[in-house]
Amino acid sequence: MMIDPQLRQRILRSLRWLVRDAQYRFEDCKGDLEGGSTPSYNPGYSPELKEAMMLLEDLEQGTMLTDAPIRAHTYTEDECMDTGYTLGMKIREIIEFYTKYGSQGWLLGNGLPIVDLRLAMRQWHLRNQEDIPEPERNQHGKTPRQLEIERRNSDESP
Repeated sequence: MMIDPQLRQRILRSLRWLVRDAQYRFEDCKGDLEGGSTPSYNPGYSPELKEAMMLLEDLEQGTMLTDAPIRAHTYTEDECMDTGYTLGMKIREIIEFYTKYGSQGWLLGNGLPIVDLRLAMRQWHLRNQEDIPEPERNQHGKTPRQLEIERRNSDESP
């Protein structure tokens, strides 16, 4: 994950401020917590504040920015056939879908994995259907139906 260096510095500055403010507030009211004694599991700060401090340290060191490879689920041809039949796809469409995304490692064009096979196949099917023509529009960008509704409304108004 690449972060713009200026944005990274702004985030770090903001997190540092928030952690320091939380530390100050915690130290200020520590005596009021549990009758003035700190619990044995928490020598000083709340678990949330400790976690925020660790996250800030990880972010400052850059250990949080390691990219894990995206691993997509591998679908079989039979799974694609079964899913495609339930969606009403033709065999040719199903095979085209299987060969395209199977060869891409089951990743979409933007590099994200196919999470839901049914939704991906439905989108493929809809994309390959014949386009329903848009209604004709006049010079004002309105359809004949919109113009008819406007005419009716103008005739009804006094």
